[in-house]
Amino acid sequence: MNRSPAGETAMRTRPVLVCLTLLGPALLCSPNFVITLPFCISLACIVLVSCVSIALLPSAWPWIVLASGVGTFGGFFVGFRMYPPSDPIAAPLVPYVAAVMALLVMVAGLFVGVVMTKLTLSGQRLRRTSEF
Repeated sequence: MNRSPAGETAMRTRPVLVCLTLLGPALLCSPNFVITLPFCISLACIVLVSCVSIALLPSAWPWIVLASGVGTFGGFFVGFRMYPPSDPIAAPLVPYVAAVMALLVMVAGLFVGVVMTKLTLSGQRLRRTSEF
């Protein structure tokens, strides 16, 4: 079997990028970010992490979308379980809020994934900028 070095590199970086995409939203949903930052800021950061991951490896966009959704759900769910809302009416809604946030992140990732299948980062300057 004669494999190209670029194919081997992509195969090695795919699991790493998917794992980092899973951990990124989970850490951004930690109670420190949820409590200190406005809700939309943490959600925008999560969407940015998944979009940059999809831009770096467009061939793995379905896995990245799934990883960002799972990481978002897990991060919000665990974060709200560690620090439950003080309102007793809002406490039972935590799983639903986590699911809606994960769905929003996955829809944004799906949109970026479809766009990135049509576009490529073929320019050397653009690729270096996105990797930075």
